[in-house]
Amino acid sequence: MNRDEAPINTNELDLICKALGISPSEIIGIAERAVLAQQEQAKPQRPSGRYNSAGE
Repeated sequence: MNRDEAPINTNELDLICKALGISPSEIIGIAERAVLAQQEQAKPQRPSGRYNSAGE
């Protein structure tokens, strides 16, 4: 399921999930949370606090 590789089809996903003992919906949820966490980390962080127009 690497972006550099070809995407897996639903039959392959089912086989992987059976081997891991989890449902496809569980693995999709895990993947979605991982993507959201990566997106949050990629956002530029703004400094906290109040600054005047001179940046002080």
